[in-house]
Amino acid sequence: MSLLGVQDLSVSLRGRKVLEAISFDVARGEMIGLIGPNGAGKTTLMRAILGLIPSQGGSSLADIPPASRGKHAAWMPQAREIAWPVDVRTLVALGRIPHADARISAQDRAAVDRALTHMGLDAFADRTATRLSGGEQARVLIARALAQETPLLMADEPVAGLDPRHQISTMTCFAGLARGGASVIVSLHDLGLAARHCTRLLVLDDGALVADGAPQAVLTPQLLRDVFGITAWTGVTEDGFVLQPLAAL
Repeated sequence: MSLLGVQDLSVSLRGRKVLEAISFDVARGEMIGLIGPNGAGKTTLMRAILGLIPSQGGSSLADIPPASRGKHAAWMPQAREIAWPVDVRTLVALGRIPHADARISAQDRAAVDRALTHMGLDAFADRTATRLSGGEQARVLIARALAQETPLLMADEPVAGLDPRHQISTMTCFAGLARGGASVIVSLHDLGLAARHCTRLLVLDDGALVADGAPQAVLTPQLLRDVFGITAWTGVTEDGFVLQPLAAL
């Protein structure tokens, strides 16, 4: 069953074409990495899919009325500023707004508890979010998106600024959501994480979708050279497909 359909989606900003005729579908259970060099259009594509910016063509998600969209997809943008000195549990509970009535329910509280545990934040629940480190705040905002418990989670560079342990644990968490039947679209610059944790990669370059498939099929020496301007070591190990960038060209 398709959770998202994108058909001939194009975006122009300030008179310049940023995305050109992007089409793909997302099925249940997919862990999709959106990769490409700086300026390729990754953030613009995600925002257009969500209906946050005008576009030509279509996205099945953008067609849903805004008041209902939050039940279908959770969104974690790059911006990570926490403006209010509230405790972590309260901030994570904001993810339940699309589902909540006047009061937070037992079901909402359980979802918040699950999100805190997923991100290893149980011990932080009563701490003031603005007093946490940048990496800790990033994990809180990921937990807020997880608490939304939507069929689709979209996250723009969610592991940027996290230490290696929490980068891996976050990607493992996302992959677990996909194995459970949800789908995740995550933009990444770390090709090693993309190769290791994603079931499918979408590669953007200069506003066009230039590759779509399994990591091992997509991350070829030619694509790495042509799109990213690098060489890399790749191999299939007992832990799966592994990629290590080596040199800039």
